[in-house]
Amino acid sequence: MKPVIIGMHNAKSDDPKDAMEPDTFNGAGERLWRMISDVCGCTKQDYLTRFELMNVLNQKEWVVADAKIAAGMLRFRLGKRHCFVLGKEAWAALNLPGNVGWFKTERSYTGAKYTLLPHPSGKNLMYNDAKIRVKVGQMLTKAGGWT
Repeated sequence: MKPVIIGMHNAKSDDPKDAMEPDTFNGAGERLWRMISDVCGCTKQDYLTRFELMNVLNQKEWVVADAKIAAGMLRFRLGKRHCFVLGKEAWAALNLPGNVGWFKTERSYTGAKYTLLPHPSGKNLMYNDAKIRVKVGQMLTKAGGWT
């Protein structure tokens, strides 16, 4: 099964097919793909093929109450997969433990693994550090099966 990358929502589209897509210049999906590509040289199509990309919410606005409802249904569908959750807001909506640090993995009672990554939005200053970009790229390169 493909690993899953879970974002919050797409402020420009409520279409689930647009979740974390790499074609919007400087969008979160494009930045994430670039971090992976910098490590393994993958194409955008490789990225789309190797990961299942989704958002907690398929609506343009982040509404916490809606996110918690949607996340409950989402967790049920994920089964025993490895999920990379982008940001603490999505992590909280999924009702995962609140005391987890960046890059840490938690297992759920269903057998799924959830790894918390900083959200690759342009607002997140963590990604100003090249070491953080490389670490995320390496983790997702491994998960995607390139190494």
